[in-house]
Amino acid sequence: MNIKTIIILTMVTLALTLPLASASDWTQFHCDVEHTGYSTSNAPVTNHTAWISDDIGADFPSSLTIAEGQVFVYCGDHLVSLDEYTGTVLWNVPVNATPKVCGSWVTPAYHGGRVFLSANETCCFDAVDGSRIWTFEPPTGKGAVDGGCVIAEGMVFTSDWDGSHYYCLSVADGTEIWNFTVDGNAQSTPAVSVADDRVFFGSYAYICEDGGVAYCVNMTTGAEIWNFTTDNSICGSVTIGDGVVYFTEYNFYGDGTLYALYSENGTVKWNKTVERTDSTPALVDGRLYISGGYGGPDNKFTDFLTYCFDASTGDLIWNTSVADEIGDWKCSPAYADGMVFAGRPKPNSMDFEGTYALNASTGEIVWSYPEGGASPAVADGMVFTVGSGKVYAFGPTTIWRGDVSLGSGTFNVTADSGMEYTINRTCALASIVRAAEKGGFSYTINDSWYESWGTLYVAEIDGVSDWMY
Repeated sequence: MNIKTIIILTMVTLALTLPLASASDWTQFHCDVEHTGYSTSNAPVTNHTAWISDDIGADFPSSLTIAEGQVFVYCGDHLVSLDEYTGTVLWNVPVNATPKVCGSWVTPAYHGGRVFLSANETCCFDAVDGSRIWTFEPPTGKGAVDGGCVIAEGMVFTSDWDGSHYYCLSVADGTEIWNFTVDGNAQSTPAVSVADDRVFFGSYAYICEDGGVAYCVNMTTGAEIWNFTTDNSICGSVTIGDGVVYFTEYNFYGDGTLYALYSENGTVKWNKTVERTDSTPALVDGRLYISGGYGGPDNKFTDFLTYCFDASTGDLIWNTSVADEIGDWKCSPAYADGMVFAGRPKPNSMDFEGTYALNASTGEIVWSYPEGGASPAVADGMVFTVGSGKVYAFGPTTIWRGDVSLGSGTFNVTADSGMEYTINRTCALASIVRAAEKGGFSYTINDSWYESWGTLYVAEIDGVSDWMY
């Protein structure tokens, strides 16, 4: 028998996901503490679904958090952890649901091996098994509405809606550090500028009533630095970037407004008219992306649009077609890899019925899928969103994921030419062979480069070609 030997000394980590993407977690609402909505991850260029979860009761206006190979999902009376690559339920723990007002979405947050959720109270869970670590019950007995918590510098910032308070808690044990009383309903996920030691949030009078206030307070002490009063309701969250804070205003009786204020003193840099919205802007490379529009019984109280503005001047760069109905007052777009991800609302519902990837430069549709669409999140080369109680993951399919023991010594493999080779058990190819034995998938080894380069490569795994390792 003609056997050749190839020894590869380098240890390589095996990944059996197509294609391999850059890694980037999405750990809080709108990605980070500044709510930029910007992921450094690659993003899928087609609507291929990596997986769709079962109907787990995922709260469809809510967004998702992705970290450490898990997707954390608010499901009303439960918090659920899914495997990021398969959608399998890892754990499921009961929580007290947030008051169901105006959709009442909340998004979990991840930090340091823990998951935090502000619903009817704020809870901290172990990310591995979902065991509860601590609970904070607001003294008002009220829960967060259309908001959630954010984690920064050892502190948890959260709210209690019609209790009219924002709270700062210790991340370690949930002890209250300070609270701040607002004029009206405390409705937003606070945004934090760590460098400036400031936290920003909003309030509004009440449903169908005029008047809102944007606040800037000291992150450490809770002391007010400035506030800015608007004619209509500040129902969404703030985005921070380059010395400016951006937020939208919801008008129950007409057009909304997109504001840009100087973060130092709260003076207006510019403002622009948009469809009424709670959308939190995504801020990337000097551009802002928001969605807007409201549907009533006939689903056409207003137009549904997604916009791109120049962050410096407020000039409109593009907006989607009215006919496409991409955008909604409940949707905060996400940006990754030159694309903006937004949703299409479902008629006569708080739910969504379409996920869209738009060219960030032009607004043209790159791809779409007729389900999901609630405030997408992007991580590890995948797009995640909620609709109809399910979680949808778009991107590469994971063929197999797990651990293999390689041992020591050598063993033989056969290439597609029929030639047999002896390889080291600690090389990358050996890990694929052992994974195939454990996972039950097929593979093909090609040796066409061997004579010139002394190299074998995997030509095919589970029927898919063009692998590199």
